Amino acid sequence: SQYFKVLIKKMKKIYTFIGGYLPAKNYGGPVTSIANLVLNLENKYEFRIVTSNHEFNERKKLNGIRNGWNDVYGAKVLYLNETQFNYKHIKKILMEDEVSMIYLSSVFHYKLNYPVVRAAKELNIPVLLAPRGELCENALAIGRKKKMLFIKLLRMLGYFDKLYYHTTSEEEYLATNELLKIDKERIFLLPNMHGKNNQIK
Repeated sequence: SQYFKVLIKKMKKIYTFIGGYLPAKNYGGPVTSIANLVLNLENKYEFRIVTSNHEFNERKKLNGIRNGWNDVYGAKVLYLNETQFNYKHIKKILMEDEVSMIYLSSVFHYKLNYPVVRAAKELNIPVLLAPRGELCENALAIGRKKKMLFIKLLRMLGYFDKLYYHTTSEEEYLATNELLKIDKERIFLLPNMHGKNNQIK
């Protein structure tokens, strides 16, 4: 939409909420996608990432991180324990800053994304959500009935309303439109960015 295009030109600070981030190594593709996004756009936007403080399927706190904001490959990163991934705490974080936009990954990471979306809607902060391939046929085929029921319930609750969507393929673009019942004006097709000179280890 025209509103979102104007917003992109004006935005300065992008907050990303994600289940795990660097220096963790086992959270999969979304971490690399976010890291590459930061490396490619850090001269245009200020990225702040809120994530968990441990490795995937572990409880031990990551080595080398500290309380408060950490400098990680061009972004400021705040590491939390899962008990802090709640509406009250997330809203407090957002209210303490001037947030231009929130970027989320995953349709199905409801435990983390729902309180973020709720707070964002209350604070009138636009949200861009990336399904990360979850709506493509091969991924959707795994546990399809449960996933479709979940999508239907969230549609009924209005969860997907007023969000914008970042898709990385034509298949994902069409699936977002058809399955989530999202107007195409709110869906953007942009392939994943590659890293710069293999800076991320």
